[in-house]
Amino acid sequence: MTIKLVDQFANTVTNFSGDRDLTFSGLNTAPDGSMPTVTSKTGSAVNLGTGTTIAFTNGVSSAGGMLVPYKAEGPVILTTTDGTLSTSSTGGAGVSLTVFPAAASKLVIQQEPSATATAGVAFSQQSIIRIEDQFGNLLTGDNTTIVTAARQLGTGTLQGTTTATASGGIVSFVNLSYNAAETIKVRFTSGASTPATSQDIVVSPAVADRLGFTTQPGSATAGAVFGIQPVVNTQDQFGNNSTLGLPANLNVSLTLTAGSGPLQGNLTLNIGTAAGNGIVTFTDLRIDAAGTGKQLTGAASGLSSGISAFFTVSPAAASQLVIQQQPSPTATAGAAFLPQPVIRIVDSFGNVVTTDSSTLVTASRNAGIGILQGTLTATALNGVVSFANLSHNLATTITIDFTSGSLTSVTSANVAISPALASKLVIQKQPSATATAGAAFADQPEIRIEDSFGNLIANDNTTIVTASRNAGSGILQGTLTATAINGIASFANLSHKVATTITIDFTSGTLTKATSNPVLVSPTAADHVAFATQPGSAVAGAVFGNQPVLKSRDSFENDSTIGLPPNLNVDLTLTTGTGPLQGNTTLDIGTAAGNGTVTFLDLRIDAAGTGKILTVAAGTLGNQPSASFDVLAAAPSQLAFVQQPTSASAGAVITPAVTVRVQDGFGNEVSGAVVTLTLNGNGTLSGTTARTTGANGLAVFNDLSIEFAGSKTLLARVGPLGPVESSAFTIFAGPASKLAFLTAPQTLVAGTLSDLLVVQLQDSSGNFANAGPGGLVVNLSTTSPGGFFRDVGDTTTISSVTIPAGASTVDFKYRDTVAGAPTVRAAATGLNAANQIETITPNTPIALEVAGYPSPVAADTLQSFIVTAKDQFGNSATGYVGTIQFSSSDLQAVLPPDYMFVGTDAGVHTFSATLKTVGLQSITASDTVDPSMTDTQSDIQINPAGAVTFLVTGYTSPTTAGDFHNFMVTAMDAFGNVATGYLGTIQFTSSDLQAALPGAYTFTSTDAGIRTFSAALKTAGIHSITGKDTVSSSITG
Repeated sequence: MTIKLVDQFANTVTNFSGDRDLTFSGLNTAPDGSMPTVTSKTGSAVNLGTGTTIAFTNGVSSAGGMLVPYKAEGPVILTTTDGTLSTSSTGGAGVSLTVFPAAASKLVIQQEPSATATAGVAFSQQSIIRIEDQFGNLLTGDNTTIVTAARQLGTGTLQGTTTATASGGIVSFVNLSYNAAETIKVRFTSGASTPATSQDIVVSPAVADRLGFTTQPGSATAGAVFGIQPVVNTQDQFGNNSTLGLPANLNVSLTLTAGSGPLQGNLTLNIGTAAGNGIVTFTDLRIDAAGTGKQLTGAASGLSSGISAFFTVSPAAASQLVIQQQPSPTATAGAAFLPQPVIRIVDSFGNVVTTDSSTLVTASRNAGIGILQGTLTATALNGVVSFANLSHNLATTITIDFTSGSLTSVTSANVAISPALASKLVIQKQPSATATAGAAFADQPEIRIEDSFGNLIANDNTTIVTASRNAGSGILQGTLTATAINGIASFANLSHKVATTITIDFTSGTLTKATSNPVLVSPTAADHVAFATQPGSAVAGAVFGNQPVLKSRDSFENDSTIGLPPNLNVDLTLTTGTGPLQGNTTLDIGTAAGNGTVTFLDLRIDAAGTGKILTVAAGTLGNQPSASFDVLAAAPSQLAFVQQPTSASAGAVITPAVTVRVQDGFGNEVSGAVVTLTLNGNGTLSGTTARTTGANGLAVFNDLSIEFAGSKTLLARVGPLGPVESSAFTIFAGPASKLAFLTAPQTLVAGTLSDLLVVQLQDSSGNFANAGPGGLVVNLSTTSPGGFFRDVGDTTTISSVTIPAGASTVDFKYRDTVAGAPTVRAAATGLNAANQIETITPNTPIALEVAGYPSPVAADTLQSFIVTAKDQFGNSATGYVGTIQFSSSDLQAVLPPDYMFVGTDAGVHTFSATLKTVGLQSITASDTVDPSMTDTQSDIQINPAGAVTFLVTGYTSPTTAGDFHNFMVTAMDAFGNVATGYLGTIQFTSSDLQAALPGAYTFTSTDAGIRTFSAALKTAGIHSITGKDTVSSSITG
């Protein structure tokens, strides 16, 4: 407040400076007892009605006079007096004030809910809640706050409309109620306001109208009373236990309404007020039928029935085994019974012991013979034992015993086992151990058809068994199949023609075969001579690689010397093909010489050819001709062109086809020889230049061509044989079809002139062609934006040149200012254009370019940028190897050290730098030797980094205890920049434990990192105010 000393005319008494002891009045104490205060000149808060020293300067208060009211009221008149002067006696006016409540702080119960209530009935007295500030002032202007009521003490849910909206700061509830009979409290809440909690409310039950199970039946075992007997209560509609309205006597009867029974024991009890008084406890109920899902219903006249929870009756102790499913009455040997037996483990009441998952039951054969097969033990699962793969291998009738320890065992019904399917063949009678070729075996084999368990399939009269030779060679003779009779297959006339030791396989479809013992077969008398080794691998001029071997044999082609004389000559002659047959052609095959075998050693034929056959003669013995055989030509020794090459156009196939003949030293045509042709003269011989001779000794080349014009010859070779040269022939040039560069690609420095570029007019094969009358205009172009063409004398920029009439070439030059690999093109109407890639390298470096540092960017973030050396045309100067240094407008910047470019940089290098000072900054790079080579990237916007500290400033010092003063908090980054993006929450502490400090505050974007606060220090001495981020405690100041 500003207080003035005035005269009777209301003029300020400006000649007064000093203190006045003033007493203020007119404002009242707040509901919580807080009294209004005015600060003295020292800053101390003084209650109204007590003298307060105010300092004046020139008649106007200059220290003290800060009013702090606490009661919401008004308008009221604030007056003051110093004992002599007052606002009334001097004509001075008091101050009219209206004091409004502070922010909502707490909820206060104005009217408690009724102390007693009935379940389900609205409280007779409903709650009324006041919304007050921290000083107890009612927020009369609050018409929006929503207050929520909820049960605090107790177990159920508060009923009715549990939210209400303020009207004039008062919140009234209208229909709150509660359904559970118990003592509760009601809690009232609204946002951050301090909640209010009601007094206790004792809720009583309503009238009893139903029965309910308060203890459920359970722990039941067949044959015994329930371990947990049911307890039934009378209840109201909300499930509260109640005896209201209950008669003196009322019977409750229990029945079993779900699950098998019967229910046994005393099923009726008196629940009336003169007996159970609302509760009955049953004591001897039992059910002997085990099972789940059993349920009891309690009924009493005039009350709704009560239904128990579902419960389970467990079986009694296991007593015996019972067959639930018999094994199949018939079965096949070795096959699992279908169905398999299933055994139940039951108690003495016949209940399955469903809790049994451990008892082991064993199956064994009782009646019959043999051993029961499969897994003979099985473990119970929920009281049931299931066997999975029981079977029996013997065809008989059996029964099965099932046993388990002391449990009463059980025996199955009869199971008749039939033989299995036929599985294998077994030899009942072996064939003779010895025999003569072609004669039936003295002992013929007999074969049994059995199942896999060795049982004869005696009813099998259809299976066909096949006999075949296994060991040895040749084909088994006779009737090779036999049909079973009563499971036996008998063979009658088996024999073998090949003299060897054999075994016989007996097979039938998928049945396992049987193999006989060995049978030794001997040959019969020799009756002819045959080739045991055929002549072959014959080459003209050399003995056969395979010399013939002949043997005496019987009629079945068995080697035999039976009946052979001591001496008998064998003569060979060539009866088919050209010869003659040379060498020793007669040998003795008699028992005193070759003893049935003769081997020729030096036979040969010099005439190459195919289909040659030898014939044998040996006395009265029959004979066989040899197989047909070939005599190959010898190695090539003669080579000749039989069709010379003829003249042709460039690129065209030479016709007729060039043909070369290859022969050996005996004049035989050599097939399979690879003839290779090569070109003698300029150019390339195209086509298939290696051909293989056919049976006629000829190699035919039908796709040869040559692109270069001129006189040529061909050279023919076969391995080391040759070369043989053809006669000369001519290749003629074709019509002009394209342009081609004769000069090689050039490497130029940007801006410099090339050497001569020469373009030639050519045919499709690259042979030069002359321009016709009037010459040929050649248009020039380049893919480079900096490229252009010059005449040979470098006087004029040109876009075309002309090949003179009768000439084939034209010259020009090229210049380019852009580094790269441009394609230079020469084109003319109707012709394929010529393209050539030149290389343009940068010129001498004369400048630097700095670019790429991102903007905007946060302070103290490492970022990359690029420095490029440039030539006079703006190309990257790839040869630059100078040293550069860096500077920045940011004096805190962390810059790269001096750097010397190396060859692999190719004039471009990436650097990293960190800028720290907020604002527009720049980075400059300069050559350390040539200062003219420099460049700067400007206008890099640096934004503050994240806050790391607070700067707390501005609080007045020295000051008077209790005086409020403003101070400023600034969020700072690590580099002294204001952290304008700081949006954290700050809280305050002080070394002055009496200090009045601001509450926690969350910075907003409009604060831009700076906020002004107010605080009052109250304890004399040197003190501090500290701000700290509520999340990151390291941010403080």
